Amino acid sequence: MLKIGPPKDIFPYVIEFTKFISPNSTPFFIEITNNPSGVIKECVENVENYIKLHGGEKVFGWKIWEWYGIMIEAEFHTIWRSPVGDFKDVTPEEQPFEQVLFLSDDILKYKEEQIDNIRKPLSDNPDVLDYIKAHESLFKFMNQGERKTFHGEIDLSGYETEEWKIIQINIAKLGMKITNSIPKRNDLCRCGNGMKAKKCCFP
Repeated sequence: MLKIGPPKDIFPYVIEFTKFISPNSTPFFIEITNNPSGVIKECVENVENYIKLHGGEKVFGWKIWEWYGIMIEAEFHTIWRSPVGDFKDVTPEEQPFEQVLFLSDDILKYKEEQIDNIRKPLSDNPDVLDYIKAHESLFKFMNQGERKTFHGEIDLSGYETEEWKIIQINIAKLGMKITNSIPKRNDLCRCGNGMKAKKCCFP
């Protein structure tokens, strides 16, 4: 069973999270369109190429992901809107998801710079906050100076490689610790159905 994926429904805590990001927008599920020329992680370029063939325009926003019962996060994403107002997600996913949850954001501007994910814990486990902070540290490290506009593999110097390894090891350890922890009765169930663990899969 996948532990990370799109929310399984637009639960109240999902709405609360998306309203914090873009108060005037409503998230919606969108199917991933089969686009043979699409490149994973290159949503802006994929949409721009799709516009050249079909017209339409870019819509900036966020893909909403959930580490079920642990954390919810928003990842910068771009979808295509047709001249008549239909939406398509033309960027393939690494995992075989058929749809994603998308939140448009009219205020969001893309300046060809990397944009960090927005993350919120769904658990009282303090390790989850540490896990989020570790990812924020990794993003800051990987996007220093000219790196923030660089797309592709980054070359690190010797001391930078060691620092990168330390951050990655910390993330891995925290991730394993969280995975192996037992949810409390009032935590969200890790099956992702939006219920508390005590009413669902509590061991």
